[in-house]
Amino acid sequence: MSNFLFMVEWPELQEPAGKAESLVHADPRAACFYARYAMERAVGWVYRFDPAMDQPGYDHSLNSVVFIAVMFVYRRWTSPATTTA
Repeated sequence: MSNFLFMVEWPELQEPAGKAESLVHADPRAACFYARYAMERAVGWVYRFDPAMDQPGYDHSLNSVVFIAVMFVYRRWTSPATTTA
């Protein structure tokens, strides 16, 4: 039983995530590779399908794009228009 069965609509994300899960005990190093690959694909998917997200033009490293995405969400949640007193 996989934790990623809900992702059937996104096979490009489900396949590497499921592969990472299946290898976690047999080959942890390969599982880490597939987990990172799945995360890179997921973050790329977010940038492709959310028109409000602008991918940084200078640095496409996973660290950079995740940081920009987190800051985008943080600013959206903490903006005065969305907070209540």
